[in-house]
Amino acid sequence: MRRIPTRLFLALSLVVPLVAAAEDKPRYRLAFTRDPAAASCPDAAGLRAAVAAKLGYDPFTDDATRTLAVSFGKSGPELRAQIELRDEGAVTGARKLKSTATTCGPLAEDVAQAIAIVVDPLYLNPPPPPSASASASASTSAAPTAAPTATVDVPEPPEPPVPTEPTRVFVTGASFVTAGSSPAGLGGGFALGLGVRPTKRWSVGLEGRYDLEGALGSRFGGEVRGHLLVGNLVPCLHEGPFLACAVGQLGAFLGASAGIDDPQRMSTLYLAAGVRLGVEVPLVGSALALRLGLDVLASLTHTRLVLHGEEVWVSSPVTGTLGGGLVGWFFP
Repeated sequence: MRRIPTRLFLALSLVVPLVAAAEDKPRYRLAFTRDPAAASCPDAAGLRAAVAAKLGYDPFTDDATRTLAVSFGKSGPELRAQIELRDEGAVTGARKLKSTATTCGPLAEDVAQAIAIVVDPLYLNPPPPPSASASASASTSAAPTAAPTATVDVPEPPEPPVPTEPTRVFVTGASFVTAGSSPAGLGGGFALGLGVRPTKRWSVGLEGRYDLEGALGSRFGGEVRGHLLVGNLVPCLHEGPFLACAVGQLGAFLGASAGIDDPQRMSTLYLAAGVRLGVEVPLVGSALALRLGLDVLASLTHTRLVLHGEEVWVSSPVTGTLGGGLVGWFFP
């Protein structure tokens, strides 16, 4: 038999009167409630059977004058239970129990054991065995008939429901510096995104990225300018604060010439794919976080900017982007 903690026994001794001294089998009426959030805890029949298994008889009857009110509930990650002893409607004793276990088994066991103490205070203190002299005297007399014991089938506790994770919606805003995609060598820009995170392990987002225009001069005069305007598809795996993502880019490189008599504008298809490694640090609980990330992408298309018949700039086959921004989380 599991030993009840000393503090629980002392607390029950303070708040629960010894009501069973005057009768062999005290009886109580059971008043039971269970919050839907505590569905893994036993129902009234399960609790009644568990108590009967400990005492050897069922102490509950509907016509008893004394009532044991038992309730199971949940507050945040904690499962909670409350036991009240009522005598003709007046509360004469109460006890609150709680558990942070993932299932209700430990809490239900403590509740059943606490009720057994309320019903029969001698439950934890059985009568001492007879002395040697008493045993010798009793051996000369007829053996007493053994008292019948009650056998109670305790039902298996119900399987706890599989918790479902709510789908979280998030928006992102970030700024970045980039290398390899701007005629200026190093460039910058910003991105806005929207995504969903069905589980803690993965998410998927869509981002719109705008690179600031960069310029590069020609030795024959004038300059070429250009920047990216693309969309990103970003599925990610999450492990604690860390994330690893695949990144696919589709958009356009917008180029132009300037500082010459006949300036031109042009645009080319831009495709790229690669990976993103990042970290996400909570700022305001679970509603706002700081995200830092590094993208390394391989360009699947190439752009050439020509001025005066000379190739002034060619897009790099590999680009790198270092960015930081905020993630705001919303719950449906």
